Amino acid sequence: MNALDWLVVGNAFFSLSVFVLCHILIFRFTKHAAVLKWVKRFFMIGLAVNLIGYSVYPFGGFVSTSMTKPPYPCFIEENTFTFPLKLLGLLLSVFIYGVSAFLYVLCVLGPYESSIRLRLIRELSFAGLKGLTTKEILQRYNAMMIIQRRLDRLVASGELRREGSFYRSGKSQNVFLLIEMMAGFLARCIGEKGK
Repeated sequence: MNALDWLVVGNAFFSLSVFVLCHILIFRFTKHAAVLKWVKRFFMIGLAVNLIGYSVYPFGGFVSTSMTKPPYPCFIEENTFTFPLKLLGLLLSVFIYGVSAFLYVLCVLGPYESSIRLRLIRELSFAGLKGLTTKEILQRYNAMMIIQRRLDRLVASGELRREGSFYRSGKSQNVFLLIEMMAGFLARCIGEKGK
């Protein structure tokens, strides 16, 4: 691996570390309804860290003096990396960071926020050593509460609008509608009839 490879991968994962650290430190104090807004903010913070980290690097690198010795830091000439190569490295670093952050949200944060089992464990841990009775669990953890929390998150993210006692779509190009349209298109392409 050359200096640019180290920079691209290291910068992407350092940015991801900042994203995860922000999540761990701040989400403890965030209301459930505001989680999606904070995920967007943390992603932008990680992206800024990625761009700043890439821009302040002097484009020196790790160069090995022979094949038998491990690489040691030393600066190589600035003109070794051309502008298109630097730009490609930046785009690749941002892409790796974006995919890594997406997978973190999809595989770690998503299940934690929406899993029924984890929610039950979280409620019991908040109760401490005294625990909860079945009646207390059912008061805190029922279908109405689950639906209300999901609606609150969708309203907070802007996907839904609440007007009195009615909920309406909040965005004309909402992510869920786009996914539904793509699924409908694929179903028509393979010959399945929509419901």
